[in-house]
Amino acid sequence: MKVSMVVAASLLAAALTACNQKPAGSDAPAASVSSSGIEADASINQLMTLHVDPAADAIWDSVKVISNETGMHEHRPSTSEEWAELNDKRRCCCLQRKC
Repeated sequence: MKVSMVVAASLLAAALTACNQKPAGSDAPAASVSSSGIEADASINQLMTLHVDPAADAIWDSVKVISNETGMHEHRPSTSEEWAELNDKRRCCCLQRKC
């Protein structure tokens, strides 16, 4: 279980440090072109609801510890494909690519 917490904390830290923080704004549309060249025509609320929140949920749900009658069962990414999918969610969470 300790390993799961370390993995989850590492994923969260990587996601947070990879993101460029912008000043808090209103629900007004984001800048027309970001430094990455992606044109944004949605409000911050729309970006959070449609892209960031689902990607963050996938990151949080990637590590699980389930306790039931048969014991404790840990689940975490183990294959290259699972890690690649999680990395895609991290990039989406930071709006580094379209989701």
